[in-house]
Amino acid sequence: MARVGGIERVTGNLASEPEKIPHPSQNPNEFLTVFAVAENRGYADRQTGEWVERPPVYYSVAVDSEDGRMAQNILDSVHKGDRVTVEGRYNVEPYINQKTGEAGLNHKMWARDVSPSLKYATAEVSRNPKVENSAARAFTQQQGPRQDFQAQADQSLQHQHQPGTDFGAGSAGMGEPGMR
Repeated sequence: MARVGGIERVTGNLASEPEKIPHPSQNPNEFLTVFAVAENRGYADRQTGEWVERPPVYYSVAVDSEDGRMAQNILDSVHKGDRVTVEGRYNVEPYINQKTGEAGLNHKMWARDVSPSLKYATAEVSRNPKVENSAARAFTQQQGPRQDFQAQADQSLQHQHQPGTDFGAGSAGMGEPGMR
């Protein structure tokens, strides 16, 4: 993970298919897109030249549909296994696994930008039609995440991946980058 002026950046493979969930405001025209990203932390040992595997770090990511078309673009463009870079606000929360009693960390990001990686894939860019009222959208982006949105996104991701099992525990390897 890299830090850029208060914003965190992580690159990894989508560990879950992006999911559209209802917006907490109950406005039928608004929604959240949530997904998980697995950051591969393996490295090449300089002495032996061999690849050293380390457990991936998993991030729960949420995107608000109020941020222009990004939430819908994610649903239309990237899928489980795709390599992406996510930039946004980062938060980490400790937890205790109810089954094993082991401590762990939940890594969460409220995305400001999501980009597909071209390291192992190609992409074709097609622009969306202009969005009206871009000044209102820019104001919303400056306000940052709302806690109730993050709570709902967390609940959806916990439904997909229970802490201490395959999500956040480091036991589920993602394989070689770009191979899923």
